[in-house]
Amino acid sequence: MRNDLRAGSGPASAAIGAAEAYHNGVLKQQALMNSMFDKFASFVKEQRAEKREDKADLQKDEIHALQKDTMQKQNELLGKNLAHFEKDKAEERARNKAQNAAAYASAGVNNEQQKALKMQRKEKEDFDKLSKRLNPLNYQQNSLSNIDDTDIQNALSFSENALLPQRR
Repeated sequence: MRNDLRAGSGPASAAIGAAEAYHNGVLKQQALMNSMFDKFASFVKEQRAEKREDKADLQKDEIHALQKDTMQKQNELLGKNLAHFEKDKAEERARNKAQNAAAYASAGVNNEQQKALKMQRKEKEDFDKLSKRLNPLNYQQNSLSNIDDTDIQNALSFSENALLPQRR
């Protein structure tokens, strides 16, 4: 029958031709739609991949920015710590210098005191030696150093009485 319809000329063969053309058009349209869908799907996949890559890049950039910020903060803290350390070190040096200066001054004063004491001792020894040579009796009478004024008066009056004859 198909052959019969094909074999026939006229409206049947035109209808068949139109149906085949329509069918071919539908197939072409479906192929085009499939192709467009495939292109759209691949576009969406690419966009998603790019979005993921962009998101990953953004995350990497954010991480890098955070690391950079953290490094800057650490450097600032290290700088502050170094400044404090240098300040403390300078203060400690100043304290040590002051303590050393005080110790040297104290040692100098002590040395001067020691020298002065030695000089006083030597002067006293020299004076004592000179005194001994000039008045040897003075050192023998040291036990008599407790004599008071009444003893002297008594001695004077005794010597006066002994020297002068009594008048009676």
